Amino acid sequence: MSGGGKGGKSVVVGYQYFWGLHVVLAHEINAVLGLRFGEKYGWEGVKTGRWTADGPDPSISDSSIVLDAPTLFNNSEGGVSGVVNILNGGPYQPRHPYLLAKVSPLMSAARGVASLVFRQTYWGNNPYMRPLGVRAVRTRPDSLFAPADARWDEIGESAVPYEGMAETAADFDMNPAHMIYECLTNADWGRGLDPGGLDLPSFAAAAATLFAERLGLSLLWDAQSSVEDFIQSVLEHIDATLYEIPSSGRIGLKLLRGDYDPAGLALLGPDEIIRVEQYYRPGWGEITNEVKVLWRDDLNRERTVYARDQAAVNMQGSVVSETLDFPGLRHAELAQRVADRELAQRTGSLCQATLVATRAARGLKPGDVFAWRWPEYGIERMVLRVLAVSHGALTDGTVRLTCAQDVFAEPVISTVAPPRPVPWTSPVGAPAPASAARLLEAPYWHVIKHLTGEYQFLLNEFGPDSAALLVLAPAPQADSAGYQAVFDAGQGYDPDEGLGGAWTPGGVLALAVGPAETEILLADLTDFEAAKPGQLLFLENEILLVRSVNNGALGVARGVLDTLPAPHPAGARALLDASPLLPREEYASGETVKARVLTRTPGATLALAEAPELSVTLAGRFARPYPPGRLRVNGQAWPAAIPGTAGLSLTWAHRNRVQQTAYVVTQEEDGVTPEQGTTSTLRIYGETGALLRTVQGLETEGWDYAPAEERADSGLALPDPETRTYDQVVAAAGPTAYWRMGEAAGPTLADSSGHGHDAACFNNPVFGEAGAVPGNTAVRFDGLNDYAQVPHQAALNPGTGEYAIECWLKFTGTAYGMVFGKFYDPSPYQGPTVFSNYSSAGRIQMRDQSGGGYELTSAAAGLNDGAYRHYVFQRRQVSANVWKLEMFINGVLNTSLTLPSVLDHAPANPICIMGRPALQWVAGALDELAYYVGRALTPEEAAAHYAAREPSASSYRLNGRLRFELESVRDGLASLQRHDRVIPRAGYGFQYGNFYGGI
Repeated sequence: MSGGGKGGKSVVVGYQYFWGLHVVLAHEINAVLGLRFGEKYGWEGVKTGRWTADGPDPSISDSSIVLDAPTLFNNSEGGVSGVVNILNGGPYQPRHPYLLAKVSPLMSAARGVASLVFRQTYWGNNPYMRPLGVRAVRTRPDSLFAPADARWDEIGESAVPYEGMAETAADFDMNPAHMIYECLTNADWGRGLDPGGLDLPSFAAAAATLFAERLGLSLLWDAQSSVEDFIQSVLEHIDATLYEIPSSGRIGLKLLRGDYDPAGLALLGPDEIIRVEQYYRPGWGEITNEVKVLWRDDLNRERTVYARDQAAVNMQGSVVSETLDFPGLRHAELAQRVADRELAQRTGSLCQATLVATRAARGLKPGDVFAWRWPEYGIERMVLRVLAVSHGALTDGTVRLTCAQDVFAEPVISTVAPPRPVPWTSPVGAPAPASAARLLEAPYWHVIKHLTGEYQFLLNEFGPDSAALLVLAPAPQADSAGYQAVFDAGQGYDPDEGLGGAWTPGGVLALAVGPAETEILLADLTDFEAAKPGQLLFLENEILLVRSVNNGALGVARGVLDTLPAPHPAGARALLDASPLLPREEYASGETVKARVLTRTPGATLALAEAPELSVTLAGRFARPYPPGRLRVNGQAWPAAIPGTAGLSLTWAHRNRVQQTAYVVTQEEDGVTPEQGTTSTLRIYGETGALLRTVQGLETEGWDYAPAEERADSGLALPDPETRTYDQVVAAAGPTAYWRMGEAAGPTLADSSGHGHDAACFNNPVFGEAGAVPGNTAVRFDGLNDYAQVPHQAALNPGTGEYAIECWLKFTGTAYGMVFGKFYDPSPYQGPTVFSNYSSAGRIQMRDQSGGGYELTSAAAGLNDGAYRHYVFQRRQVSANVWKLEMFINGVLNTSLTLPSVLDHAPANPICIMGRPALQWVAGALDELAYYVGRALTPEEAAAHYAAREPSASSYRLNGRLRFELESVRDGLASLQRHDRVIPRAGYGFQYGNFYGGI
């Protein structure tokens, strides 16, 4: 990278990788249909190259593939581009000039094998090559145009189109009869038999039947297994057998089909059968009632279809499943037909027999059928199919037949005394629509667990705009055997691309649940025996982690992965992800994908038009950050409200989708380091719904909204137009006694609370002193013998509850004195007390005593400077089991003490103010003294009372309720879900800036 003409050095920002390769594929092929790099095709089409004795075949226009996908992987990873030559491997193929130049002049022409030559091809910006996949076709021995074996076409059509829709080479499979023929006759890699040693009419008849059935195969054979094993695999795919004709020694091919009339079969009975060596019919416990067939799609990905006999399942009491691998099948419907065929052979309780017959049975071959009569066993006419024949020695004169009851025979068995006909109705109903199926965008967790694993090169292919699908479908009926899901991303539904799926266990909520509940009850359970702890449960738009299972009663962790706890009504559908279906197709964010779930029963598949259409618009869920977890509002997970004057305090825990793949992280776990660039965004709304504040780019795990900030943001004027005064603010807080000290003369200090706790002054303190609060005066005490006293009443004793002493005070001197105290000689001392100049001059102290007790001394010194200060001294319960002594000076907490125990204050003492009758007098002025019994002030109230000294008619009030939204953001992508809470304030309603009423 140049320095832009300013003399800068070149900087290497990355590398591009080019590969020269010679890739040998197989013996001759007819055409190359596609090149796949990783999970993406870089080229698709039909290309072939063939040489004649005179050079390139003129009928072949192009034997080279041009790759032109430089951004196939993504912009940063690059893609593929360049030229790939096809070497078909024919007998006239010359040596390739690129290989001669790059490898060796002695390089062979590679005849007899098909190969590809990548001529210095660009493979992206990553030094690790993505796996190369080649899709090729071969339906004839050497090319698409002419067979090398003159007898090849005598057998019939070797290329089998699927359902008559073949237009290109990619639409054909190979006729299995031709596969077996070539394996038997090929001299290079097969058995090398003379074609004259084969019974060609039997091969031709089988090929014609397979062509009519559209039963073609696309099957890969390598040298790791013998050609005999490969032939046997083909025979198992098509349900056929090879046999030898005793009279000629030729090898024939027989398909096991119901192509006969049972009434016209040869009958062998006691005259022809010498003895029965074995006769066996399997019991119900030995029968397979479900078959799972594995097949391969065009990307060579393993797919599954199911066939189940629900009547047999009901009879046996459980599913007895068998998995069969048929890698040569590449169409879902064909795989389903094979699955149904295999199931029918396993669920009929068909008998097996070994019979020793006379030479009357010498003409029977493997695959032939005959009727058997054996009165000793009550068998009048049972159709048997020959599995093996042994002719024994020439002098023996017997033929041993290994047989099995034929599944195609109707009726299967007829006894000597036929049973009386009984009316019968099939227990298998018509396939019902899967009306509760869901089509979802797959979360990051499911993409990792089911599609990519932890392979980084696969994860890199899922960019910010990538998306995957997830299908969950509960069974609509008891006798259904699974489903086929077909998808439409804008090009219509293609049944060939359908995916087989197993039904999803689930149920519905029996009772509504709130977001904080961790126990739920499900009803109408289907297939729920698969439920176990550790599974995920999809409940509407929330994902839950199952912790315990007791039938339909589940213990759960709420809002896991990229979801959050939410309320759900009774009847909401809950689905376990025990058997989710995730197509391997990659989709783009913003794309709308439709799907239909086609119910399958043992007898039919739901028609496409009858299945409800599902739809999802993809939102890039895979790449979105997880929302914050462990949210707390003022220290609580789900508070009903916050205190009336409290600020809003939020805390949360960071989450990281990339790190959270080893196990499911729950809401309540600690935070982790978030993905790089991940922050939190918070939006606050007021009681009218107006957006008050947006906070972006938060990297911390918490945020506080102070009352002063909220008032400034709210724009909500106080409802009363009058100016708020200090005494109105204090009176609204509900003091037990409130002495304003504003009298013109003594000796009485009136209690303005209305509770009648008037105080009497002694020794003539001075009334009318300049007060701390505008519009009110104070009382000055001389520190020599002035004091005031309030007679004892039980209502003034706080007992073991909260209390608070609030006042405006200024004092001078250094003498130790009692500002306030329900505390009196003789010992033991009891009650709440405030002292000035205690311990050291200029400090103030609060005591909480009952014969002993606790002391709290101000952190601040120099308080004896003669200046008014607002004080609050109190005992407050801050949580369920925590009590504190607190001292506020000018609205700010100055010091506090956590109490080991709560003392009981119930003295029969008067309240002494600014001194006692004989000692501890205070020199200073006192204004606006309030005493609260049974409650304390919140920190916000203490601050508000101090601020009320200066009244304001234009102040804004707090909101009666707040709503907030909290989400994670990374690279412009917000979390799929966000916290969205409405928090009321306790005491919603206002008067003079204070709250009243209920929530």
